[in-house]
Amino acid sequence: MLTPYHIAFRDVLKQILVLIVQVVASPADLVKVRMQADGRRVSQGLKPRYTGFVDALSKIINAEGFRGLWRGVFPNVQKAFLVNMGCPANVVKTRMMNQVGDEDGKFKYRNSYDCLVKTVRFEGFRALWKGFFPTWARLGPWQFVFWVSYEKFRLVLIFGSDLIPCRCTLAAGYLRLVRP
Repeated sequence: MLTPYHIAFRDVLKQILVLIVQVVASPADLVKVRMQADGRRVSQGLKPRYTGFVDALSKIINAEGFRGLWRGVFPNVQKAFLVNMGCPANVVKTRMMNQVGDEDGKFKYRNSYDCLVKTVRFEGFRALWKGFFPTWARLGPWQFVFWVSYEKFRLVLIFGSDLIPCRCTLAAGYLRLVRP
């Protein structure tokens, strides 16, 4: 039986793991955000900054140094902790990651709070929910398929079936099938 101490300890460990995962995955997220922003450049008739993932990595490292791959890591971690806020945290994270310094090396936003304040001040409170409907349209069907599939697999794998004689272990987001 789990005591309140064990539950609290487990929750602290979860938050530490979220922090580690976000820090490790941040460069990939940075490249994704920047390549998505290139879509706007292409629609305006401009040439995209990057031709692919590896090209983006090398150009970011050359222009901003190795540490540049972690631009926006703090708002990325904040977003993970504030996942219930949804879109506002994602808007701030995306803007922090997408900013590139000017000729003098200055950035539009100093930190997440500065980004939040400037966004609300210059674009209004509703700007914090930019991208809500495309995100919802992308995640809604995915969530539906995931949870229906999860329930079906869980029923088959845990309660058994003559077709699939195995049990499953779900840990850290990975499904592992173990044959008896």
